[in-house]
Amino acid sequence: MKALIDLNALGRNLARIRELSGGASLVAMVKANAYGHGLVPVTRFLESKGVSIFGVARLEEGEVLRQAGISSQILLMAGAGAFLNAKRLLNANVTPVVSSFEELEALEGLGLVWPVHIDIDTGMSRAGFSMAEIPALIQWFKLKRFAQIDGLITHFANAESAQCEFTAKQLAEFEHAVKQFESAGLKAKVLHVAKSTAIVNSVTPSLTGYECWVRPGIALYGGCEGFEPVMSWQAPVTLVKNLEPGMTVGYNQTWKAQRETKVALLRAGYGDGYPRSLSSQGSVLIGGKRAPVIGRVSMDVITVDVTDVDCQVGDRAVLLGQDGLGKITAQELAETCGTISYEIFTRLAERVEREYVGTSS
Repeated sequence: MKALIDLNALGRNLARIRELSGGASLVAMVKANAYGHGLVPVTRFLESKGVSIFGVARLEEGEVLRQAGISSQILLMAGAGAFLNAKRLLNANVTPVVSSFEELEALEGLGLVWPVHIDIDTGMSRAGFSMAEIPALIQWFKLKRFAQIDGLITHFANAESAQCEFTAKQLAEFEHAVKQFESAGLKAKVLHVAKSTAIVNSVTPSLTGYECWVRPGIALYGGCEGFEPVMSWQAPVTLVKNLEPGMTVGYNQTWKAQRETKVALLRAGYGDGYPRSLSSQGSVLIGGKRAPVIGRVSMDVITVDVTDVDCQVGDRAVLLGQDGLGKITAQELAETCGTISYEIFTRLAERVEREYVGTSS
């Protein structure tokens, strides 16, 4: 069982993002094991293609990248709160995106000036300083110049449409906050607001005199429309057997054969990240043909109906990706499960081998 990671496709997605963002600097999001694609290999590849800033969600991810020899700037995205470990941050040379006064107090304990990006909560109601806290935050920096404001950021709740009124409201509030910092003599060097969908829809600040960055995530990995899938997932057929009418398959006997049925056992299951909610709902590709999942998805195995498919032990089943003319996308799996492509990618377990193919030029 393995996941194939196509570096050619990753490279093409990167090129498309650069085109859409007008050459703006990219913060490539590699958090959550590069959305399931492999933290270190993906970051190394993107760094070789000129990406010089990476976003992580855990300090441990930044430390792993430094241990792997990654020299580019690393941003620890917002949300660490009082648990921010300033000493480890310093040792790993990671730039924090700060969301709370507790984080500022932790950084103050370093006794030196350290670059930070400030997260402004403009309506996501998640991480970030509220608009009401901006005056107190400005006063903090005026009194305690131990931190250097390199950047100001926000995160959109909904940038799927360029005409979204709530996004426009968020952008206006962010620009107002930026002007407050500027008026107080605390002008940042960089602004960044655009996640993947905002890049596609050209939702960026209109303020001049700042460098603007973009933060692509799911678009890099082909999990949204207009970008190439980077990952395909395969599992071997380990057993083929025949069932008589009336025989049931799997836990709780949720599927019963209505005819003589040939079934195949695949060495993959929810323990590898294949959603259990695809029980008797999903399908796989064998020889380019669809084979429906029958019965419960187990921790380590999936059973599929191959009555109408030429299938032998040792054949390859495609759980995600393309086989001949057939294709199963992350979006299809996500819609069937009632979730999003992000979850399909990131739930892929460590025990699934990643194999990297292609050398994008």
